[in-house]
Amino acid sequence: MRLAQLAEFGGKAPTRVRFRWEDDGNGHLSPKGCRTPTESGLSEVPVRGKTAMSEKQTSLLPPIRH
Repeated sequence: MRLAQLAEFGGKAPTRVRFRWEDDGNGHLSPKGCRTPTESGLSEVPVRGKTAMSEKQTSLLPPIRH
């Protein structure tokens, strides 16, 4: 099944990695990833449809730090 179909029917997709944002201690957020074993119960994530963002919405996003 394609992701678009999963999103339409509120399905879930398998994943082996979970990400979260953590404060690095200096007020900056950085992504942290961890592996999820199949038996953890966290090996699937809900699939949602994407909608286009307006120019105003994208201007509110924080700058990407390299």
